Amino acid sequence: MNRERVGLQLVDAKVISSDNLSQALDIQKGEGGRLGSILVRMGVLSESTLLEFLSQHYGVATVELSTCSIDRSLRGLVPYDVVRRHLVLPVRKTSSRLSLAMVDPTNASLLDDLRFRTGLHIIPMVATESDLRTAISHVYGQGSDGSSSITEAMPKNEEGDFKNRGDGDRISLNSMRKPVGPVCASANGLNDQEKSIMFQDKVEMSRVTRHIKIEKDSSAAEVVNCLVQQAIEMQASDIHIEPMENMIRIRFRLDGVLCPIQNLPKDLHQALLARVKILSDLDIAERRLPQDGRMKMEGFPHVDIRVAMLPCLFGEKAVLRLLNQSGLALHLTNIGLNQPDLDRLTTALENPYGMILVTGPTGSGKTTTLYSALQFLNTPQMNIVTVEDPVEYQIQGINQMQIHEEIGLNFAAGLRAFLRQDPDVMMVGEIRDRETAQIAIQASLTGHRVLSTLHTMNAPGAITRL
Repeated sequence: MNRERVGLQLVDAKVISSDNLSQALDIQKGEGGRLGSILVRMGVLSESTLLEFLSQHYGVATVELSTCSIDRSLRGLVPYDVVRRHLVLPVRKTSSRLSLAMVDPTNASLLDDLRFRTGLHIIPMVATESDLRTAISHVYGQGSDGSSSITEAMPKNEEGDFKNRGDGDRISLNSMRKPVGPVCASANGLNDQEKSIMFQDKVEMSRVTRHIKIEKDSSAAEVVNCLVQQAIEMQASDIHIEPMENMIRIRFRLDGVLCPIQNLPKDLHQALLARVKILSDLDIAERRLPQDGRMKMEGFPHVDIRVAMLPCLFGEKAVLRLLNQSGLALHLTNIGLNQPDLDRLTTALENPYGMILVTGPTGSGKTTTLYSALQFLNTPQMNIVTVEDPVEYQIQGINQMQIHEEIGLNFAAGLRAFLRQDPDVMMVGEIRDRETAQIAIQASLTGHRVLSTLHTMNAPGAITRL
């Protein structure tokens, strides 16, 4: 919540004075924390007053988390680290909606993120910070058995939404009021139980069907098979096999975040890496130089695995990039765009010529967005050609070419060759140099549709990069 904006609104409503706001902002600059919590701690307003103000000012329902138990099965919808960091709690779910208790109903970026994660329409509800801390500790910090759903105690209309939007009527939830330990402020401060819960929530969110236990006496082949199968089930994009001084650390990249999965005995390291090298057709005797390769796993015909080896202090590290063609969201409606943005993108794609650049950091979904756009354009009337490094996914009906720098076939050379192939749409995996940028722009100005990516943090940065 924008601290000055909300603070000024509280002053305008004569809930606090301008001196109170200045003092609270000074405290916030020095100590951090939420402005509302600081004002409550200063004693210039109560939590209930703040709750009423936020409810009436932003037109959202209030919820007092104090009488009924909450359905613990809902906790799998929102990862524990998000719940703890933003003080939010899922309290009710219908077929298409998720009602979320939160201290900051104005956090649009969080609401958008959760809408994308869950595929549900998020209904924000405002609750006090103390109630949320108590409820979060109760729901995420005790047993695993499900309890009666909160929905039984909540008034709702025929559409399943809450009726008390912006009024003083509250939903009462009292049985959770009991002494609880302090809520940790950082991931490093989590106790073992909370770490376990956080990982369990991540697993539930990723729709894992089963967890494979790797035993100490497992062979290297069994370990590799288990890791790949587990990563596919968790919808991980990468597997990191990292040698430490006394162990091997296994991490998966889930939704762009590296998550620790398991530690393996250090004496398994050489056999494990040798197995990966054999499957990737790499030199198993070479341990001093980086190596790159590809491999397929029996039982996973739709998964292409790119392997990168890197010599490190305690041995070689391996990163396995999983390219699951069967799981690729090849439809623009599946990549998380809201309707106005989707309409703008499809309109741009339907233009007879021009350039569309997809920007963002590594792992943000640039390639998936490009492939989804190509699938949108892929019709028998279109001649679509791509130059990529590497060709990550094969799309039927599209002419895809991989670059080979060692023989002079780079992005610029591929683009020049494409112009003689009567293309309607050209996709360049990445604009890396001036020559590629010039050819791509010239092609877009001469009746071709050009799609590509740039490694910038945001869209405006593309102008500077070009």
